[in-house]
Amino acid sequence: MDARRSDVSGWSVGEHVEHLLLADRWVLSWVERAIDEPERGSTDGGPTLPGRLVLLTGFIPRGRGTAPEATVPRGLVAIELADELVDLRRRVTDLGRCLEAIRVCRARLAHPVLGRLSAAEWLRFLAVHHRHHEKVVDEILSGV
Repeated sequence: MDARRSDVSGWSVGEHVEHLLLADRWVLSWVERAIDEPERGSTDGGPTLPGRLVLLTGFIPRGRGTAPEATVPRGLVAIELADELVDLRRRVTDLGRCLEAIRVCRARLAHPVLGRLSAAEWLRFLAVHHRHHEKVVDEILSGV
């Protein structure tokens, strides 16, 4: 988890995993609230051009974005990450039972670059975001 290659990323493998955990937890909390209380969220706006491109292509360019403060790794140890990942898996499984509610949810939440995304678009973004970091982690590990 401490594997690091400064020529690839400023973060270690563990920090990439923690970043994904923090981002997932934040997004899943919003999606859960949005489908439980869809009238609470704003329905205004939509993805920006970069947002539409990321969602359509499934590609995030490297080194272009800055992680929001809430998703910057703080140094969780492996056992803490493992416990949090178990909880995330349960939450994702629970959301699998709500696919129709997610599909019809009109609420939108702003991403700093990608614009105002629906619950379904946020979940698509998480998949793209995971693949992005998986490639970085693979590159770090290939040189270790």
